[in-house]
Amino acid sequence: MSNSAKTGITIVILIIIILIGWLWYSNSHSSAPTTVPAASTAPQSSAPSASPVSQGPNTSGTGLSSASNTSNASLQTDAAAVDSQMNALNTDTTNIDSGLSNSSNVPVQQ
Repeated sequence: MSNSAKTGITIVILIIIILIGWLWYSNSHSSAPTTVPAASTAPQSSAPSASPVSQGPNTSGTGLSSASNTSNASLQTDAAAVDSQMNALNTDTTNIDSGLSNSSNVPVQQ
């Protein structure tokens, strides 16, 4: 066999190996589930189940009213609490920016 034939066969084999590896990799990382959950063997109750009650987010410590209160006063209280939190965030951001841009940083003695 000539050198060009050996080189051609080697290139074809490498391409096939790369394609097989790529297909294996893409199939192993697909988003589709690979296992099917087993069917439940427990007897099903014929009694109706209670609907889950939706609970709002935890608003303790935020100044916000409960999630179920939609009165105007509650909405105004929530808007004031959000404004207060945004102002605190802006103050924190300004302090961090000034601390990072301060060129006279002195290392802390340990």
